[in-house]
Amino acid sequence: MLIFFKKYNSCKNPTSTIGLEVSYQLSVISYQLSVISYQLSVH
Repeated sequence: MLIFFKKYNSCKNPTSTIGLEVSYQLSVISYQLSVISYQLSVH
């Protein structure tokens, strides 16, 4: 779903695709950090 949205977005506006990519990377990083902190709190 996200890949299709990114392809559609790049056809429409290339600069917004970069912003979408950055926000996606940041959300993935924050998710990984929350998983790590959860594992640390469990142990």
